[in-house]
This record gives sequence, structure tokens and C-alpha cells, in this order.
Amino acid sequence: MNAAPAPSAVDCWPRPVETLLLQAGLGEPASRDRALSRLAALDLVAERLPPQALRLLPLALQAARAAGAPDAPWWVAAEAVYAGSWQRHERASPHVVRALRALADAGVPSLVLKGWAAGDVYEDPALRPASDLDLLVPASSFEAAARALAAGGFRPLADPGPAAHAQAFTAPDLDVDLHHHALEEFVGTPHDAALWADAVDLDLLGQATRRLSAIDRLLHTLSHGLRWTPVPALHWIADATLEIRAEGDALDWSRLVARAEVFGLALPLRAGLDYLAGQRLVAVPPDVLRALPSVGAPWARRIAFKARQRAPERRGLLHAWAVRHELRARARRAGLSGAQARGWQQDLAGLWRALRVSLGFGGRG
Repeated sequence: MNAAPAPSAVDCWPRPVETLLLQAGLGEPASRDRALSRLAALDLVAERLPPQALRLLPLALQAARAAGAPDAPWWVAAEAVYAGSWQRHERASPHVVRALRALADAGVPSLVLKGWAAGDVYEDPALRPASDLDLLVPASSFEAAARALAAGGFRPLADPGPAAHAQAFTAPDLDVDLHHHALEEFVGTPHDAALWADAVDLDLLGQATRRLSAIDRLLHTLSHGLRWTPVPALHWIADATLEIRAEGDALDWSRLVARAEVFGLALPLRAGLDYLAGQRLVAVPPDVLRALPSVGAPWARRIAFKARQRAPERRGLLHAWAVRHELRARARRAGLSGAQARGWQQDLAGLWRALRVSLGFGGRG
């Protein structure tokens, strides 16, 4: 049986082969064993797997070895992906140190987001591939941080516009996303200050920096993961699962719900927890799921949240309108003038395609 992927992902959720890999790598013993048995019957060739599936192979391989499962054909691809992931981590590490040192020398506080900050929940960095280094700095220090990275050999890429929440930089073997807001939803809000207040110290490759608290990291993981990208970042499922398991009884579920309400992130929290619980990856207290629907969200935000989970060309007219409405509201919160707000047009890529599709002028691919 072949596992040939579709040409492109249509939404942010796992497809069948990716669900099998997630169950193999993260599922409870019975689910893991069933998934491993089914994977052994598949012809999983690296060249035919989409990138989002390839990135899950090392996690499934680790679980298979720990369970004493017999060798299977897909192990060859998994071992190659693991080796490549480890090599990329080793090549990138000196540049991570260089970026952190550049900010520290400039007197700019840094906070590491996403993959490079996940070393406390993954046994092995190669199990959690990180395509770039995401750094959050205070908005007031953003220009100083950008100058420090540029002086340290990181070349800034195209200007993302006045209302963007991050700026991309590149250097050999490492790209850096420099954030002045942790999420695009936080543009024009005071929410980042709350993240900084609760952040914890992190020693990353010998460099002193910070990372999000467990609750904030979980909210950030779900919010960032539950949106369409050309290559879905499905490692959000592993990140959230391992975060919840690592916290165990120490996880303050009521505070998590309250934090989501303050940040306006109840929708991704509910959707993410529903998925994790439905896949039996974590146990979510029923009262938490019951509480979340009562956390209000404007109807336009609900529609936009659904829309962002789908590829732009698969969004209907109402979806496209809701996304545009949300972006305009964000530009107003950021205090942008009409001329400055036109920088948001790059975030509307696919809007015209969505409109054409909804009116019957375009194919759905």
C-alpha cells in the first residue's frame, strides 16, 4: 500500500498517515501498537511523504524502538530523517549562540519561542526539528535587536510591513524570526507584557535567555499551530501533548482557561484540546471543555478562526471577509494610518483567490 500525499495541504489538521505517525509516537500503548502495526504494512518512502509527515518520523521511530517493535520498512526513512535533523541541529547551534550573544551584548532581553525552547519536554533535540530560531524581544527594543542581529551577520529579509509581528533574518544554516509580538493576534494589545512577566529562565546552549511559562507556551503552541500554512506545522500536536504530560497535576487548568479568555485565544485552546482529547493523547478535565464555549468570542473572530485553518483558495466569501475584517481591526489597534495599513495587504494573499472560488470562477484544486 502506498502513502502518496496530496499535492498540497488543504488545512492545518493531520491526514491519515500523519495521524498514524502521531499515534505511533505519542499514543498510549494499545494505540501505539495498533499504529505501528499499520505503519509496518505501508510503503513509506521518504520521497513520497510530505514534509509534515517526515518531521514526525523520528518521534514514531523512538517510540517503536522503546516498545521493542520489530524493524519495519519505514524505519529506513525515519533513520535518515533523524540523522538529517540531528545534523541540522548541530550546524545551527553555533549560530543560535551567536544570535543570543548579539542581543545580550546589545543589552536586549530575549525570549525563545517554539522549537528551540522545547528542550525540557523532548529527550532529544532531533525529535523536534526546528526550521528557524524564534526570538521575542520587547517592542521598545526591537530596532536595537534588529541592528544587533544585522551586525552579528544575520541578513534581514524583505520588510514585512509596519503592522507585522516579526521580522525575518537569515544566515548560513539558521534563519531567525525576530518578534516584537509573540503572535500576530497580539499586535496592538498589551498581552506580550503578561508573557514577559511570567517567563522563566532558560539556559540554551550555555546562553542565558528566557522562555514562556508552561501555560503561555501551551496557548502559544495551539494558537500558532491551528492555522493553515503550505507545510502544516503538525509538531504543535506533539509539543502540546508533551507539555501537558510534563506538567501533570501541576497544570492549573482554570488559570489556563482564564488566560485564554484574557488573550482572546479561547477558540484555538478549545479546538486544540478537543483534538488532543479526541485522539486520547492527553486527559482533559471535562469541566475545562465545558467552560470554554462560555468564553465569548465575536462571531467575526469565530469565522476568521475557521477560515485560517483552511488554504486560502478553499475559503468562501464569508471566510475571506472575516479574515480581512480581523486584519483591519488589528491595524486599527496598532494605530496605523490608512497609508500604513496598506502594509497589511501582503497578509491578504489568497483573498482574491478565495473570492473567485466562492463566486465559481476558480477551481478548488
